[in-house]
Amino acid sequence: MDQDFFIEETSPLKIIFYVILFLGLIGGSVYFYIDYKNSSHVKLKNVTIELGTKLPKDKETYIETNNKDAYSLDLSTISTDENGNVNMTGEYSFKVRGNGETKKGKVYVKDTTKPVIELEDLTVGVNESFSPNDYLTKCEDLSLPCTAKFQNAKDLEINTKEGTYSIKLIVSDAAGNEVTKDVKLIVSGESTLAKKKASDLTFSYLVDNDEEWNKSYTLKLDKAIAEDSVAYNDYINDLSTREYSFTKKVSEKKILTAYNKYNYVIGFSIKITFEDNSVLYITKDNAEEITDEN
Repeated sequence: MDQDFFIEETSPLKIIFYVILFLGLIGGSVYFYIDYKNSSHVKLKNVTIELGTKLPKDKETYIETNNKDAYSLDLSTISTDENGNVNMTGEYSFKVRGNGETKKGKVYVKDTTKPVIELEDLTVGVNESFSPNDYLTKCEDLSLPCTAKFQNAKDLEINTKEGTYSIKLIVSDAAGNEVTKDVKLIVSGESTLAKKKASDLTFSYLVDNDEEWNKSYTLKLDKAIAEDSVAYNDYINDLSTREYSFTKKVSEKKILTAYNKYNYVIGFSIKITFEDNSVLYITKDNAEEITDEN
């Protein structure tokens, strides 16, 4: 029985069958390897890019293939600035075209960079209202605005008694990246935060960034004011109704508002743009010279 079984398993037909099967497997493998080498296969990658960095243009970042020259890459949907840096977070698609087909892959633009901040210790009056954002004097980040909060929410209530208190402040950007810093809250019986904000007449920024502005004022205030104050509305109403005469036709009249670092208004500038695209900023001096004969 054992001898007969052995002869049957090693018969010439069985051997020929297994040889043909083996050669077929090798031949198929060689075919698919050559086919792969000739770029009939491409694998797309999921790509993550940091906000503010250069958008990669090389195909190796987006695809895996042994013949990248057979494919073209389309990155036109990804938002970039004039320097080629990605400037907006989100999920984007890229396209790969080749061998008669188009495939789409994903690009994720994320902001994982913590904001760069500058803080100053805060002095407030007893029971004077204040905000954690009052500590911020500078915040540089690609995902603005920056927002400050106390690590312990109850620290907002410690201004009922004079003294100096140590507080942990958390500053985060719009993408959720956080920085934690130690700051001090000085509760004073004499000085107030409102007085400090109102006394600072140093220019910090315009709401509407105007690169042409020469820092001349139509109206420079003696004391900085809050934007939600009655005085602010009165100034805006007055400036809006002022009339000037020009020989050239005006295409736009705009009121620029200047602020200090505490977001208090320190002055206003009226910008006149003419139809020939020339610009005039009205000051106290030249306002008196503007007549119908100009």
